[in-house]
Amino acid sequence: MSESIEKEMLKDFIDELKHRQQKYYNGQGNDNRIKVNNKVSFQFGDLRIDTDKYHIIIEVESSGGITNLAKYWYAIEKGKITKTVILLHIYKKQSKNDYASHEELWDFIYDKMNEKLNNKIIAKRFDYKDGHHDKNALVFFKSLLDGQFHISDY
Repeated sequence: MSESIEKEMLKDFIDELKHRQQKYYNGQGNDNRIKVNNKVSFQFGDLRIDTDKYHIIIEVESSGGITNLAKYWYAIEKGKITKTVILLHIYKKQSKNDYASHEELWDFIYDKMNEKLNNKIIAKRFDYKDGHHDKNALVFFKSLLDGQFHISDY
């Protein structure tokens, strides 16, 4: 994905974190990695906030896909992540049916993950179009930061 699209999509979220003086991680640095082995790692979110109980993660996609969802299944099941993951997965869509088959697959994989992982991941999908993210993503993000999230609601 173009770094400029990712940066543009994350701007409102990062501005909110800066306003709150909340520590966050993003980019490709060593402090934002899930180690697979001595030579290989995954990026630990395009944007991540760690709380006592959760990893709040935003992944931005320029097309449909499940890789960023599936890597958390791997990391949780392998014990590389022990806190519950709350994932905001933001997809670029130009029309209602863009990537509809990918969304069906995403829903299927997510349901299987939750069966296997006992709700150690809460994931929500949001869209962006014409350079603007779904405002519900920012509302949900703020509710997480405000502590208004209750895992029993999901």
